[in-house]
Amino acid sequence: MKKLILLITVIAFWGCDNSTAPTDCFGIANGTAAVDDCGVCAYIGDSSLGIYKIENNILTYAAYEPGTPGRPSSFNDSYARVFILTKQQ
Repeated sequence: MKKLILLITVIAFWGCDNSTAPTDCFGIANGTAAVDDCGVCAYIGDSSLGIYKIENNILTYAAYEPGTPGRPSSFNDSYARVFILTKQQ
């Protein structure tokens, strides 16, 4: 009887695997990225809010991943992607 209870417990444990959530093309569970018409993995239908500044012909832009609510509070936000573009003369 003890072997049967142990077997049922093991089967129930393996049957509760939550790692089967669908992933997008970036590998993010329940993500919204998809392959576009050019075969590139891209965010489709999601927007991204950001902040920017322009100083001495340098544009600095920071934003979160598309689909993430809100916008960064600073350019030093560890979750934001920061882009620095310099105007060539």
